[in-house]
Amino acid sequence: MAEPRAIPPRLLSEDQAAEYLGIPKAEIVRQGIGRVPFGRYVRYDRRALDAHLDALSGLASQSANDDTPDAAFDRFLRDEPARSA
Repeated sequence: MAEPRAIPPRLLSEDQAAEYLGIPKAEIVRQGIGRVPFGRYVRYDRRALDAHLDALSGLASQSANDDTPDAAFDRFLRDEPARSA
């Protein structure tokens, strides 16, 4: 019996990608999102699948805006207690 993996795989088979997303395998193949030819194998990049879902749900644009220097500075000003001079 195989031991459990400590590190989740980044590249997934068609079956694993379909299970990860909770959609039929045929849909993974049809859409081809995150498809990576890897030698004689075809795998699906878990990060690309996550990024695609983030974009579909609107999370990508939200997190992209939160990572700008201005957004970080605004968070600092908002979260930092007022300092007396």
